Amino acid sequence: YILSPVADATGCANFELLQETGKPVVNINSPMCGNADYTEGTAGFVAMQTESFFLEHIENAFSLCEGECQAIAVGGFVGSDLFTRWENAIQRALESYPNVTVVSDQPGNFDPAAALTVVQDALLANPDAEIVISSWDDMTRGVEE
Repeated sequence: YILSPVADATGCANFELLQETGKPVVNINSPMCGNADYTEGTAGFVAMQTESFFLEHIENAFSLCEGECQAIAVGGFVGSDLFTRWENAIQRALESYPNVTVVSDQPGNFDPAAALTVVQDALLANPDAEIVISSWDDMTRGVEE
């Protein structure tokens, strides 16, 4: 089975059901069962929507800032495990980059049009913002527009 959970708890419950079949289960896309990445008992894990991936992505962007720097962040759906991992990664990255201030941190709901609106509004309120970080490539299309 190839399991692509959208949330930790429900993904874990689905994994336990599939595990009862005795057939191999590969986890893709998102961690589950309270694990940061690989879950014991699965045949493998392939994903990039982990907190460690987001942290590396954000730290890479923040490292481009010279001196004081304002950033705009666009994430997915509020309340989702994915959004929580994104937010946690932003907070961890800010600890390493005290010169960066996130002046706007809004959901873009994985929608390029919503991401465009978020960034337009953020730039109107914060015209000195230097970078925009996005948690999903399709939202980045809206950010770039």
